[in-house]
Amino acid sequence: MEELIVTYGFPLFVKIDVEEHEAHVLRGLKRPIPYLSFDVNLPEFKQEGLECIELLGNIAPDGKFNYAVDCEKGLALDRWLTLREFKEVFRSCSEASLEVFWNTVGPSLSQG
Repeated sequence: MEELIVTYGFPLFVKIDVEEHEAHVLRGLKRPIPYLSFDVNLPEFKQEGLECIELLGNIAPDGKFNYAVDCEKGLALDRWLTLREFKEVFRSCSEASLEVFWNTVGPSLSQG
């Protein structure tokens, strides 16, 4: 991931879709990206999804999380959650698939 940033420049948004290898990609990220998303198929890959969430939390402990079940309908939560809050929500998700969103730009730009 860092090699791509060096080659192509720093992104505003990154969508990771590498068929259950998201954690491998995230291990190569060393600095916060303003917005990032990845998909998780549940329940089969719930543990891998939690690993990705933890990896992002290690990169930016003050980052916030949200998710979408259907991206055309928008975010599922009314507000962005802390790492701890989001892990609780994620563990209880029963949807077949969801898109996790990570935001590191701060609350003034992430509301709504």
